[in-house]
Formats: sequence, structure tokens, C-alpha cells
Amino acid sequence: MVGGLVVPYITLRHRNGVAALGLVDYNRMVHCFQERRCGVCGEVVEGRMVFLMRSFDVARNVSSEPGLCPPCAAYTTAACPMIAGRMAHYRQSRPTFVSRRCDDPECECSQWVSTTETNRYGAASERWFALWTTEYRLVRDEHGRLAAGFAGVRVLKLREVRTYIGAAKEAEAGA
Repeated sequence: MVGGLVVPYITLRHRNGVAALGLVDYNRMVHCFQERRCGVCGEVVEGRMVFLMRSFDVARNVSSEPGLCPPCAAYTTAACPMIAGRMAHYRQSRPTFVSRRCDDPECECSQWVSTTETNRYGAASERWFALWTTEYRLVRDEHGRLAAGFAGVRVLKLREVRTYIGAAKEAEAGA
């Protein structure tokens, strides 16, 4: 835990185990996709799993992040300020912890590359959806990375997680 919040299983860690919040360990992510593991707790998910996705991800039928077991999905929906709708915009600039390196010469942190999408800095919050399913297909996303695909897969439920803060502004502009 960091600051009272659970550190997801897919988060990069220094050799001493300290989490590098904001960075994803691609090997752990692949492990989750290939073995149906939860991206938060790392446990194998039996039965239903939940993919938390932006409207962009829903439209392309692909999730670049692993699914979650239902308890971790409920926790993430409440704890993540962006998904929970407590933030109107993404942060304005690159967080300092993304580039933080440790003093251990054997730690691989000097080789880490941020996968943070810089085009989101300062962007308005987006709609988030929970896609419930018992299956997915391994596909490659537009960057060639392993992802979960839902084309031709039975989706049990797709619902908006919350009404995003920007919705009120859109409604005012359209009125």
C-alpha cells in the first residue's frame, strides 16, 4: 500500500520492492492477460471478470489493461479518483515519480520507459465503463502490445461506471 491505496499487481517496482506508481510492468501485464489474472491483486480470476475501460477502449473493443476480479473492480471504481469521477481533468504535467530512479546500480529502473500517454495531460476526464465478461481474446493493440479483445465475445454487461464531471459542461454547451 502507498498513501492508504492498494498498489496494483501490474505496477513496476524497484529491485527492493518499492512501487513506481504510474508505471506499468509489461511482463506482469502479459502474465495477467495470458493467465486470466487480476491486474490489481494478481490472482487467477475464475468466472466473471471486469474490464474498466474509457469510451475510446469500448469503441475499439480492446482493453490495454488486464481485467479485474469483481472485488478489485469495486475497490478500483471507488478508489481511483479519475474512474470515480472526482477529477475533472488529468494532471497538467508529468508527475515527478515517473522519472524517479533509485540509487541501486543493479535495479532496472534506469531502463524503465514511461507508458504514460502525455497527450492526456490537462485533458478533460472521460467516461469510464465496466465491461463484464467471462472470456476475451488475446490481441495486439495499435502499439503492438498484448491486449484483451472483445470482438465476437459474449459481453455479460456493459455499464457506465459514473457520470463524468465534464458531462455537466457538455449539457450546458448543448442547451
